[in-house]
This record gives sequence, structure tokens and C-alpha cells, in this order.
Amino acid sequence: MKTKTRILIIPILSLLFFTFYSCRKDFEYNYSNTNLRFSKDTLFLDTIFNEVRSQTYMIRVYNTEDKDVLIRKIALEKNPSYYKINVDGKAGNEFYDVPIRSKDSLHIFVEIGVENEPNESIVEENLLFEKADGTNQHITLLSVAEDVEFFKPNTDEEAYIISENTTWNNSKPKLIFDELQVVNNAKLTIEEGTKIYFHRDSRLRIEEGSELEINGTKEKEVLFRGDRHDIRYDTLFGNWNQIFLDKNTKAKINYAKIQGGQYGLVAMKNANVEINNSKIFNHENIGILAFDAIITGENLVFNQCGESCFAGFGGNYEFSQSTFANYARFKFSSSSVYLANSYINSDDELIDSTIDASFGNCILYGRNREMFVTNFTDESRANYSFDTCLIRTEKTDNPNFINCIFNEDPLFKNTNMSSNLLRLLEESPAIGIGSVLIASEVPLDIEEKDRTIVPNLGAYQ
Repeated sequence: MKTKTRILIIPILSLLFFTFYSCRKDFEYNYSNTNLRFSKDTLFLDTIFNEVRSQTYMIRVYNTEDKDVLIRKIALEKNPSYYKINVDGKAGNEFYDVPIRSKDSLHIFVEIGVENEPNESIVEENLLFEKADGTNQHITLLSVAEDVEFFKPNTDEEAYIISENTTWNNSKPKLIFDELQVVNNAKLTIEEGTKIYFHRDSRLRIEEGSELEINGTKEKEVLFRGDRHDIRYDTLFGNWNQIFLDKNTKAKINYAKIQGGQYGLVAMKNANVEINNSKIFNHENIGILAFDAIITGENLVFNQCGESCFAGFGGNYEFSQSTFANYARFKFSSSSVYLANSYINSDDELIDSTIDASFGNCILYGRNREMFVTNFTDESRANYSFDTCLIRTEKTDNPNFINCIFNEDPLFKNTNMSSNLLRLLEESPAIGIGSVLIASEVPLDIEEKDRTIVPNLGAYQ
């Protein structure tokens, strides 16, 4: 008998529950004059380029009242507008009688795309929220638009081709899609202050026999980076692919800042590279990767390279007054310098080679105990030396280390990915201990300060 009674009670309670809810007035919305609360009063969107839309950003609008309300109108201030909005899944420029439940929130998605704006201009507009009494609240939308020169392959081609001598200046930033190739023994010259942006996975390729010349200055360095400007992208690696120097190419690079790629610079067999006064930061794999190349480098600053700041597989390398810092957290076995005398080429062939490398008045330091790594198949084909350097290593008895100091923190100002300030603090053990002879060959530091009397180690005096 008790069992039957319970069976009858369950459907009766269910009926009463739904009857009660059908009589409630929870879904009766009314206009309100109370201020809404926003997740942010000003929304800063990514710097964007003409004819390229931004990523999508989100704003939340909160109803803090104890009742359900209607927003009379949500609309962009201008018509037409460069901004686009989506309110709870619906796209448009104006929305009327938008409901928000009590103590609930509304999602608004915002993006922007511009056309024919001046070289650099601020695009500002308000997103308006009209209340019942006709007054408005607003969220300020703010972005910077840049007019860029596009380098994008035609739909039936794999790369944009430069086949004659070409000079880029800083009148407009350059935006590379997919791949840009310099071919036919042509020379690409990039003047001071020029900005080169790369779309996702894009790269600059200098083909065999061609040349690259970068003429940055201390005040106006040449910038290579991904095309996303949101501040978080400055601290992310792998936003673009690489600068690739094919075999038998030439490159002369001065005052370049290369950041945020999968690799910074890749140099193949007999590529002849002179790179000075340059910064190579935040790369997913290697800052400079070389296979039987010829590279001289002065006043270079590296940091945050997943595998190594510099990796040479065979070839001839000479670095002076350079800072190979590597505080990368995103890969376990990161190093400052990696040297080897064999490698697998693109045809899966094992190439045995000879490596000659010298480092003078340099700093090799970072997060791991061993920042100098070698992999030599034949020691007789490995010639290298470190003269008056600060090195973090467990191989302190290495005869190739001359007048070096070991495992003392150089005390950089700030090694974070967002800062990369590799100047030395006043109490640094790397101050004033450099070889005067080596310094005399590189008399000015990366900031053009004289270092000939009491030289520091690394790129900064």
C-alpha cells in the first residue's frame, strides 16, 4: 500500500511544480534606468592593417539589479562603422530591447576592419547603451590602423617574387603572406626604421646567389615580427616562420630586431652573413641556425629561444661582444650555444663537416646548468675557442676556455619575454673584465657607447 501511494504522489508533485513555474513572472522584462556594469570601460583592439580584419574581442555587460531588465538599444555610434558587433550570437549594428536576467550578464563580441586609412591613425568610437530615460552609457572602442604594403602570392603561385634589385623604406610597413622570395641574383635592401610583418607561418627567403642588406640604425632599427599587435603576441613565439638564406647567398645586417618566429635566421651552406648590433628574441626553436655557413657577429643580444640562441652545424663562425642569454621556459633543454660537425640534410643524407667557431668577450648564460652544448662525431673536425667569456657550464676544465669565468650570474636587468632587457646591473661580475684587445675590434657597444678602456662582457657597456 505504501508503495502505491508514493507512485501517485510523484506525478502530482511534478504537476504542481510545473504549474507553479508557469504562473511565475520571471520572464517579464522591464526597462531600467539603473546603470549597467561593464567588464571594461575601454576596449583596446589590436593594431590592424588596411583590408585585414582584427581578431574578435569580448565584452561582458552585467545586470546588477534584482530584476530582469531590457536594454532599450545597443548600437555603434557611427553608421557606417569600421567596427562590427555581435550581441549574444546575433550580428548587426543596432539591437533593440535586449534582455538581461537578474544578476546575469550579456556577451558582446567586437572586431574591426578598415580601408584606406592614413599611414597610422587612431580609430575611436563608442558602443552606446540607451536607457529608458533616453540617456546613454558607453564603452569606448579604440584601435590603431596602419596602411601597409602587401606582399602576397597570386592564387596560382607559391611565393611573391622579387627578381630585381629592390629597396624598401619606412614610408609604409611591409606585410608578407606565405613566402616572399628574392631570386635571380637580386638584392633586397631594407632601410632604417622599416617594419616587416609576417602573417602566420610566412617567411622571407633569399635564394641562391641573391643578397639581403639591412641598414638599421640605433634610433631606427629594422623590425621583423608577426602581424598581430595585441600586447600578448609580443610575448609569444612562433607567430611566423623565419628569414631563410639559401646556399651561396650574402647578408649584411645592422640594427635589426627579429622577434617571435619559429626561427630567427636560418643560413645554409656558404651563406656569408655579417650581422651586427641586432636583437633576436622570443623564437620557438633557434635564434640563428646555420649549416656550413660563414657568420661574423658583433653586439648581438639573444634571449628566449626554445632550443638555442645559436646553433652551428659545421661552418665558420666568429662572435664578439655578444650576449647569448636564454631564459626560455617553454622547452626543457634550451642552451645558449650549440655546436656540431655533422647534420642530416634535406635529402636525408648524413653530412660530415668541420666547424670553426670563436667567441670573444661574450656571455653565455640562462636557466639551465649547461648552456654550452656540443655534439661532435670527430673531435679533430671541431675547432672552437672562448676567450674572456662568462659561461654557465659544468665543463669548466675545457681547454678551449681561455681566461673565462664560470657559473656567475651576470645579473641582467630583466630577462622576461615581454622585456628582454639584457643590460647589466651595476653589481654584475661581467662589468669591466673584458679583453681590451677584443674590445678594440668592436669599440662601440650596441648603444654606441665607447668600450675601449674598461670593457664589459656582452653587447652592453
